Amino acid sequence: MPTLFTFLTPYAIRRRLALALLAACTAGSAFSLESVSLQLRWRHQFQFAGYYAALHQGYYREAGLEVTLKEGGPDINPVVDVLEGHSDFGIAVSSLVIEYLKGKPVLMLGPVFQHSPNILLMHGHNKHLADLAGPGKGAIALMGGDQDVELKAMFSNEGIALDKLHIVPNERHLDDFLDRRVEALNAYVSNEPFLLNLRGIPHTIFKPQTYGMDFYGDVLFTRKAMETERPDVVAAFRAASMRGWQYALQHQSEIIDLLLTRYNTQHKSREHFAYEAQALYRLIDPTVIEIGHSNPGRWEYIANAYQRFGLVKFDRPLDDFFYQEKREVDLRRLYWALATTVSILLLVGGIAFYIHRINRRLALALAENRTYAQLSRLGMPTQTVPNSTAGGDDCHDVAQTP
Repeated sequence: MPTLFTFLTPYAIRRRLALALLAACTAGSAFSLESVSLQLRWRHQFQFAGYYAALHQGYYREAGLEVTLKEGGPDINPVVDVLEGHSDFGIAVSSLVIEYLKGKPVLMLGPVFQHSPNILLMHGHNKHLADLAGPGKGAIALMGGDQDVELKAMFSNEGIALDKLHIVPNERHLDDFLDRRVEALNAYVSNEPFLLNLRGIPHTIFKPQTYGMDFYGDVLFTRKAMETERPDVVAAFRAASMRGWQYALQHQSEIIDLLLTRYNTQHKSREHFAYEAQALYRLIDPTVIEIGHSNPGRWEYIANAYQRFGLVKFDRPLDDFFYQEKREVDLRRLYWALATTVSILLLVGGIAFYIHRINRRLALALAENRTYAQLSRLGMPTQTVPNSTAGGDDCHDVAQTP
């Protein structure tokens, strides 16, 4: 009894088997997604738009990942969270290099913001950093650990010792500032100024760039063990995240809709999200610099700046701080090129062989006709002559000329 394969050529059989194998692999991958988590630095907002886009556009799933986005806040330190294994990836700032120089096994995957959005807000117009130094001065609310080192460095750069400042933990954030529980507050240029302007609250903005510290902003990172044990996961997560950022910046209105419906834990308005998106776009600068691009020389400058302010010793190379994707040689294009070349050669060879056979038959037929003509001129009877046009195997009788 004939089967399906009875009517298929060997090539067709191999092709169907390959397609079946590919389908099986694809189906299997859908049930074997790698679960990973990303600890955000702050509460949900456009600051993390690229990761929302990568999640909801399916980029993470295409990369074989099931990603959980963990909302941050004033009591969350992503570096500690990742190093302790509570999360696989995190968002830090340029002070991540301090953790590395202190011996922490952090691995920088790439900065998203080419310029830091981190600022210090202070009540009143035209204020100075010195107005916050000395006994009885107002409190300064900063993030824990070394997350706001670049803000502290501004004071050091002005010759103001940190022990002259009344630094307190950032607990209720903007509410503490509005209630005058703190005189100054860490903030993002893309966020809090919008609310203060909306309410008509006088304030002064201090930017680290003004004090010679043009550092990177949000930096994607992981722990070294993650890259050692699961390099494919790290490479896939980084690539999908940067792809998500490209989409988010090109579809800002769509991402704002997503934020309003799924991630608006801060109850922001559409106008607020739009303000944030425009400010961050300028800091990312995607039309000039590739998203995630990192300049080793600039990181050395940042490390030297921290050392100059007495925050850390720059006494080890930064080679192990940078993520280096292990690229394997992709031979698929070569294989396709070879297969195409072989196919063309076989086709050309087949055509040439066919033309050769036709020419050979034509030559034999002409020779046969010449033989008949010569016999006829000599008045000799024709004899049985091989029929060359039949391949030379059959013969036919030619009637004798009377």
